[in-house]
Amino acid sequence: MSVEIEFDMEKEVLKSFENLTQSSIFPSNQEKELEKLKTIGFPNRNSENWKYTKLSKLYKKKFTDPKSADLKVFPISKLPNISASTIVLENGIINKHLTCVDQTDGLEISFFSSNSSEIESKINHTTSKYEDAFTCLNSYLLNEGIYIKVKKNTKITQPIYIVNVVTNSGVAVNSRLNLELEKFSELTVLQSFIGPNSSSSFVNHVTEAHLSENASLHINKHQDYKDVINLVSEYIHQDSNSSFTINTFSYSGELIRNGLNVDVDGQNCHTELNGVFTVNNNDYIDNHTLVNHIQPNCQSHENYKGIIKDKGVGVFNGKVIVHKDAQKIQAYQNNNNILLSDYSKIFAKPELEIYADDVKCSHGSTTGQLDEEALFYLKSRGVSSNTAKKLLLEGFIGEIADKISHQNFKEYIIDKLI
Repeated sequence: MSVEIEFDMEKEVLKSFENLTQSSIFPSNQEKELEKLKTIGFPNRNSENWKYTKLSKLYKKKFTDPKSADLKVFPISKLPNISASTIVLENGIINKHLTCVDQTDGLEISFFSSNSSEIESKINHTTSKYEDAFTCLNSYLLNEGIYIKVKKNTKITQPIYIVNVVTNSGVAVNSRLNLELEKFSELTVLQSFIGPNSSSSFVNHVTEAHLSENASLHINKHQDYKDVINLVSEYIHQDSNSSFTINTFSYSGELIRNGLNVDVDGQNCHTELNGVFTVNNNDYIDNHTLVNHIQPNCQSHENYKGIIKDKGVGVFNGKVIVHKDAQKIQAYQNNNNILLSDYSKIFAKPELEIYADDVKCSHGSTTGQLDEEALFYLKSRGVSSNTAKKLLLEGFIGEIADKISHQNFKEYIIDKLI
């Protein structure tokens, strides 16, 4: 069944998706998502939350459905060497040859397509309050989803590695990850988004996570899609005493948009958002974050760093909202950027919206170039110009890279970013 959407908006936008097939997953949910999508409409540069996102790159393309998952081995340079349970989504389809999941007590992993009746009631709890067109589109065209549940009092010591790889050109992939952490549980997730031989494709991914009381979730995410458009929408709900950390490392992509939304709806929560984005050539990387402090006595820390090269464009648009009854909140937001070319651009907009009076909040953003004195010092000690620049850039991103506990993943990320 092809998508038939009659919106009161530009027909050119609709042509991008008109050849795609409606999902067979959660069929009872499809019409609801379509109606919501009709009401919302697709965003453009006049939409406040999307004014820095160059969606014309997306709307000018026309996509087809993804094909089979035939990859037998990854190119060594494309992924870090990680020994962990690994789930591979190739073109939105589970690659059974490359997927290997260990059986672990207290851990449940299932796929939407094979267990949809049980999973359907567990999705969209966090996303429902947000009116996002691409999240609705994801539900309507969903290729596959992964559901991971960590049971009460279970600490998963080894990370789960999830790889979203696109090996077709000109396709649209809609994938999903749902995480449920019960009380006193812990989980680390590693994510890679890569696209060898996948030019002009579109990957629309949604992550939804619910952290129960005293749960802890740590996500390390790596994006290297080159000529692919990648929209990632993330929705996190935290209950009391929970801890959430995400480190996002975006290396390349024709257009990358990370929309991260965190509802801190319990007391004594810790929330940490970190990111490094290196923009090359004509790439466009946009990090858009929102932290909702709904309950009192919580902390959030946000630190994003951009390295903009050539004619690349980077965006950091972060907002922290402290609601009326959320007293004694400590919220800190920081964004630093380095421009390595006269043609590089950065749009930075850190925001605080505070409705409580007993809080400690700050935000700031700086943009500049590499320290010429430091470069001169290193070169005067016999260090080559390229090596000197690399050392300074490693120092620039070091405090965020050090947040990665998995050593192989960390080394791989540093090598890719610099």
